[in-house]
Amino acid sequence: GKSGKSGKAIRDRATRAKKTANDKRDAHARAQRTLTELEGKHKDVTKWLSTFFGPNMELAHMVGECYKLTVEQYAYEVCPFGDAKQDTTRLGTMQPVDVNDPRTMVFNGGERCWNGPARSITVSLRCGGGGNRLADVEEPSRCEYAAKLYTPAACDPGEVDALERELAEMEEEARAAIGAPHDEL
Repeated sequence: GKSGKSGKAIRDRATRAKKTANDKRDAHARAQRTLTELEGKHKDVTKWLSTFFGPNMELAHMVGECYKLTVEQYAYEVCPFGDAKQDTTRLGTMQPVDVNDPRTMVFNGGERCWNGPARSITVSLRCGGGGNRLADVEEPSRCEYAAKLYTPAACDPGEVDALERELAEMEEEARAAIGAPHDEL
């Protein structure tokens, strides 16, 4: 009779209430994950806004980029504003760029050498065209590496003018070598 119906009604209400509570718990968990993700993004943006990328922001394009070079059996990878490594061995994390020396990137705090210092690498930025290119990796002292990164970002206006003049001369020489007509002044 009657008590069976009211018992079913109570069970149905309890089931609906449980489902509503679970849905609200899931929604809260999703909102919590979104909040955590946004807080992380805010922290990243704040960090990047306070990062010195050179006097004219010329190094900012290197964020998230990595440059590689293989020397003998070793593969080096340098990620400006991130980490550097030799194969799978960490050479360190990049330190903030020194306002007085924006052409040097120092990565330190890498894996310790056996009976030696923590590994590090100092990367000197040099003026160069054709994109960014890692070169000349060496180990001047045990577990302390040095390299050059050729990049247009390291060129001052005088160097750009000199490179453009050099390129124009090379193009002129190439035209002369193949006997092509050249521009008359």
